[in-house]
Amino acid sequence: IVMSAKVTDGILRVGAPARAQVDAQARRDTMRNHTGTHLLHAALRRAFGDEVHQAGSLVHAPNLRFDFTFGRALTPEELRQIEDDVNAAILANASVQVTTMPLPEALATGALALFDEKYAEVVRVVEAGPSRELCGGTHCRSTGDIGLLLVVKEESIGAGVRRIEALTGEGALREVRETRERLARAAAGLKVPPARVPEAIAQLQESRERLQQELAQVHKQGIEVRAKELAAQAETVGAARLVVADVGAADVAHLRALSDRVRDLLGSGVAVLGGARDGKPSIVVTASKDLAAAVDADAIVKAVAPLMDGKGGGRKDSASAGGKDPARLGDVLAAAQRAVRRRLNGSGG
Repeated sequence: IVMSAKVTDGILRVGAPARAQVDAQARRDTMRNHTGTHLLHAALRRAFGDEVHQAGSLVHAPNLRFDFTFGRALTPEELRQIEDDVNAAILANASVQVTTMPLPEALATGALALFDEKYAEVVRVVEAGPSRELCGGTHCRSTGDIGLLLVVKEESIGAGVRRIEALTGEGALREVRETRERLARAAAGLKVPPARVPEAIAQLQESRERLQQELAQVHKQGIEVRAKELAAQAETVGAARLVVADVGAADVAHLRALSDRVRDLLGSGVAVLGGARDGKPSIVVTASKDLAAAVDADAIVKAVAPLMDGKGGGRKDSASAGGKDPARLGDVLAAAQRAVRRRLNGSGG
């Protein structure tokens, strides 16, 4: 047992008399969580059989943690059933019986022992409602003293081992109170009674999805209009058409969508588009398939990106780069334009 202590008066010396005082509230919370752990273990074994074995536990004042062997996650319905079974045992308010007896006799009664635990010749058997285990810890006098057990988390902590965290007593009451307060705040924000919060959230989600679809359609239409404007301004370089433009506030995703559409409108051509958003410049170079090998968008982007303190890359037909210096975006576009012209004219470089 690991104990911590604080000297409140006097000087601590070897052999000096001292008075130890137990934190009554912490002890009661620990007792509730410990007895609750036994009931939780029993409920799991009733639900899933003898394949469930304790693989570790933590019992202290704030909460309880129980690790057990099991090969999959518990469903919400299974967790609710486990929680219901434990609380049914709590409401039954059975007396918690503690008996000391020889180990063989204890095992003969069906008391559960941990496989990796070493026991003395004489052991304590703790019987709490449906649970009977070998245990040396502190417990409630009756299961009803636990008050309430709430499962707050179930997760995997390793191959074939699950963990349940739960609250009892005052910790569970605090959780209920805080949950009610959060629900009340959500209801107030949604301007509905608490009972209608789920329906209000569902309506908000439907509205959000509808607005996202409408926004996507507007975005698509905007891309189409802007792409036609840019394509109309294309210059002719040899047998190809070239568009180079700073489109203003745009991130690389927007630039890709716009440049792809411009390229499609050009037929045989190249689009070099730049923009900046939140102080971060970007450039995209896109070439039609018949020009991809000659233009090599990837090589161009890698060559000009350092001008704006950036880097990038991609494929021969489409490449992009991001940088840190938006003031140099014009220089980057000009350098990319010169490189594309040289390549389209067969000069390379």
